[in-house]
Amino acid sequence: MTRPPAVWLPKNIAEAYAIQALGRGEADENAQKRAVRCIVEEISGAYAMSFDPESDRQTSFAEGRRHVGRMIVGICNLN
Repeated sequence: MTRPPAVWLPKNIAEAYAIQALGRGEADENAQKRAVRCIVEEISGAYAMSFDPESDRQTSFAEGRRHVGRMIVGICNLN
């Protein structure tokens, strides 16, 4: 069995810096957008397929991550 990739790691250093700046409350507008986009699209996989035909456990885990991303998107889109 192969291990899934480390989905909690940003794909590049700029995204990691943006997330760190966001956490410190020091992110400018562009860094905030980059951090949220990374969290929602890459780390949580909000728009990705969560089904893994080989593992119910991996599917459940991916769906949990996806749910967090979808909740963030929902909160961001509230009126």
